[in-house]
Amino acid sequence: MFLRSHKPDWVYELLPFLYIVGGVLAIIFLPSALGTLSGWLLVIAGGLVWAMRRSYRRGFTSGADPVYVRDRAPAASRFGA
Repeated sequence: MFLRSHKPDWVYELLPFLYIVGGVLAIIFLPSALGTLSGWLLVIAGGLVWAMRRSYRRGFTSGADPVYVRDRAPAASRFGA
């Protein structure tokens, strides 16, 4: 149920860094290839989540509203015509 419920802001903001820290710890303390692979996947996932959030928020500071950019395109271009 925790995964589907609303998380407090401090947990939501901390998650990418927890992924990265967990990945680094897995790389250091799990000597197997599977542990290393899992660690790198966590580090990459944390970095991607952080980058996507940063990019999305940067759109708000530049004056653009990234939520509605797709809706401003003509309908024909949205359907590949």
